[in-house]
Amino acid sequence: MLKNEFTYELVNQFDLFIHIFNSMSDLVFLVQVNQGKDFRYLFANAAANRLIGIDETAYGHALDEFLPPETLALVTEKYKEAIKKKVPITYEEELNWPFNNNRKSQSINKDRKGYFESTVTPLFDDQGKCTHLLAIVRDITEQKEKEQELKRVSEHMELIWNHTADVIYTFNASTSFVSVNPAFEHLFGWKSEELLNDPTISIVPKHDRVELEQIIEALKNGQIVLSHEVRRIAKNGQIIHVLASYSPIYDHDGNWDGGVAVYKDVTEQMKIFKKLEDSKERYRIITEYSSDLVKVTDAKGTVIYTSPSHLTILGIEPVDTLNKSILELMYPEDTQLFDHTIRKIVCSQEPQSIEFRRMNAKGDLIWLHTIGTPIINDKKEVEHIIFVAREITERKKYEEKLKQLALYDFLTGKPNRAQFYNRLKKEVKRAKETQSMFSVMMLDLDHFKLINDTMGHDIGDRLLKGFAERVENCLDGKDMLARLGGDEFIVLSPDLWGKEETIDKAERIIESLQKDWEFDEYLFKTTSSIGIAFFPPYRLTYEMLLKQADLALYQAKAKGRNKFQIFQEHMIDH
Repeated sequence: MLKNEFTYELVNQFDLFIHIFNSMSDLVFLVQVNQGKDFRYLFANAAANRLIGIDETAYGHALDEFLPPETLALVTEKYKEAIKKKVPITYEEELNWPFNNNRKSQSINKDRKGYFESTVTPLFDDQGKCTHLLAIVRDITEQKEKEQELKRVSEHMELIWNHTADVIYTFNASTSFVSVNPAFEHLFGWKSEELLNDPTISIVPKHDRVELEQIIEALKNGQIVLSHEVRRIAKNGQIIHVLASYSPIYDHDGNWDGGVAVYKDVTEQMKIFKKLEDSKERYRIITEYSSDLVKVTDAKGTVIYTSPSHLTILGIEPVDTLNKSILELMYPEDTQLFDHTIRKIVCSQEPQSIEFRRMNAKGDLIWLHTIGTPIINDKKEVEHIIFVAREITERKKYEEKLKQLALYDFLTGKPNRAQFYNRLKKEVKRAKETQSMFSVMMLDLDHFKLINDTMGHDIGDRLLKGFAERVENCLDGKDMLARLGGDEFIVLSPDLWGKEETIDKAERIIESLQKDWEFDEYLFKTTSSIGIAFFPPYRLTYEMLLKQADLALYQAKAKGRNKFQIFQEHMIDH
């Protein structure tokens, strides 16, 4: 009886091990070693069968019956190395799989290139002879692809950082320097090591400190401070006039953590403006040979002079612009802002800068930055305005790309976690002030990992993008959909008239997923679980609201998935 019980327990343990191995997403192989040279498959788990096609019919067969020559050579080399060193070894390889399309395979019908990390462990008997090898192979294709993409982006950003003529630097929440590019060192004379080792160093003149405090306050509130003219001081004490732009930087929780500044040196331009005030003839000589776009208008904005550079840069004959409004061919949305700038120059009798869009002769939309400087007559009135502009289209594209990387998910194009948290904090504050109601829906795809593992990450990525589109189609224009990470998304619905409004959206989302997904040779259905939390109660913080939505999502999954669940207070106890 004891012997039978022992045998029964042994069989149960063996079945348990087999179940564990077959539940693993990693590929597991047990290989028999004959004379230290001949290797034969003794066992392969379900993942190996799905992805490579090795099943029970392969047991007892040599490796060369399944592996292509180049892969066989590498695997054999590593197996022998593990036996010789008597320790586990780990290595990476790039492979095309499945290897043997003639055998039964439950997964992909066509070869796919992937990266794999293999760990080979030799097993020895009491005489020290290696009898078996345990090989565990992990698919690291997604990791490698992300590493390669990150490397490409990093190299691109490094080229921009190191070779742009504009000054770029970053600072932390204490306004201390974090990093500066070579153009910064060249313009201001401070070395990166000096700035990082001495937080007391400042390039802001004492009289301009209040202006900087205002900029920092704007950044803390999530604003982007567009190009404006400021003074900065170099290491040698020289005052440098720059065109400055600031953008906020957030940490992973959406909290303000500093900023990035971009400076364009306009010192020489300011010197030119000073000379222009002394002599109109000298101004004309300079502008005839300047690559900048120069216009002179009267106090109402009517053009009385246009530099020749308009023909070479914009394809517009200077004579065709005379006696016309400077607002002609300007982008409609920027016309009012530019007109306001003209009036501001006339009223303040001080230079003003502005970024705006206009058309060139081909009808292409381009970005320009201009500084308008008033010319004062003997009656202390603005008689003329000199506008000196420079094309900044590429810089605006670069700024937009930075904003996209910082605030949007690279795969779906939807707002990312940082942007959503920042918006949610503001919505909590606004709802308290206006006594309004809003909701948060946290949702994900049921069994997404299984789809990713069996159909591949490419299908998984396409599914995530399609899922985001279907959810977006179920929402209102005022709603915000963001991706938190993986297959987890979140929706903010402000200004609700009642809870039924959010419930209707949740039902539409669940219904939208009833339509089949069709990607290449795959045809399948998915479902989604949704957790909903409402605001008020007004005592809630944004963290508490997110926790409630997460608990409700967990409850929806626990009740069988493919449904939504509204948060209830009793869920906290569970």
